[in-house]
Amino acid sequence: MFRQPAEAPPAGSAAAARPLAQAHGASEVGLLAFGYGLAGFGYIITATFLPVIARQALPGSPWLDLFWPLFGAGVIAGALLASRVRGQRDMRLMLAGCYAVQAAGVAASLVSPTLAGFAAGSLLLGIPFTAITFFAMQEVRRVRPTQAASTMALLTALYGLGQIAGPPLAALMLSRSATPAQGFTLSLEIAAAALAAGAVLFVALARRYPVASSH
Repeated sequence: MFRQPAEAPPAGSAAAARPLAQAHGASEVGLLAFGYGLAGFGYIITATFLPVIARQALPGSPWLDLFWPLFGAGVIAGALLASRVRGQRDMRLMLAGCYAVQAAGVAASLVSPTLAGFAAGSLLLGIPFTAITFFAMQEVRRVRPTQAASTMALLTALYGLGQIAGPPLAALMLSRSATPAQGFTLSLEIAAAALAAGAVLFVALARRYPVASSH
């Protein structure tokens, strides 16, 4: 038996038949991945050195061991808040807000190297921690619905690279500073700047690639 040739799709439906992922270029996805990597870089510098800085600033304080529980409490609170965010929101703006909160957490320990400053910094660093991953992966599903797994892997890899690059850079700052305090301060300033840059990047992405224009 002979099979009847399949009918050619109407010309007007050609665009609709393409994978939705093609609507978003490599530049947009690349900037999304780079921005996600900045979170790993900014977070790891602070997480690595903030306990050491706190011990130097508050020697013998009985409250030093409470900073990590505060961070954990922030993570739990942030995860609960992120799960309540409605899907129609622009995830890039949500990410920008999360980065701004983490940058404020890093700045808190710089502006006020006291018990209150370190406590606020730990809490503000923790609140967006899980939310950043949640929002970023939701954005990946939007811009790469047919290639979500590989794009998530790219973002995860860049986050890991950021984590790897952070401590050596901070160690370099320490080795080139006159005192450890100056080195720690410079390292945290770099971390805060990276997170602030990530926030600006995501706002720029939201303006350059509006959600409405991608459908």
